[in-house]
Amino acid sequence: MPKEKRRFHIRTMTIEDIPAIPALLKFCDLFRESGDTAENLKRKLAYDPDLTVVAVIEDKLIGCMMASYDGWAATIWHYGIPPKFHSMGVARALEKEVHKRIMHKHRILSRKAGVGEGENLKVYGLILSNKKAVLRLLTHKGFSRGPEVFVVCHDTAEDP
Repeated sequence: MPKEKRRFHIRTMTIEDIPAIPALLKFCDLFRESGDTAENLKRKLAYDPDLTVVAVIEDKLIGCMMASYDGWAATIWHYGIPPKFHSMGVARALEKEVHKRIMHKHRILSRKAGVGEGENLKVYGLILSNKKAVLRLLTHKGFSRGPEVFVVCHDTAEDP
């Protein structure tokens, strides 16, 4: 008997999802102690709620993707999908939804600023070097590998 294909759907992350996000990120080896706290996730939802999306089967969180947009460029990060869901198209569906939402915001802001219809936008992906499958997915979607970049972080909690 063929294995039944489980159906998932994509939606905006909610405050109720926050307790499950760190566990998902840890499982996917994406969790960063300094940034992926419940407080920061709540702040992210308050600032850019439409650019934080999750994939779910019934009530179970099976993936997430986060992005930000500042009017000049967009950045996508936290492509969190456990390996057992990789062949279901979850990553593609998350990326497609996030891209659609980024472009929607870009078009609205471009019109509001009087600078056209928002046809051109740089979208960057922050990918950990060990996440080769994510790099392949984004390359297939038209992303090109940029120059090597070092990401540095300053934690303001340590300021005097």
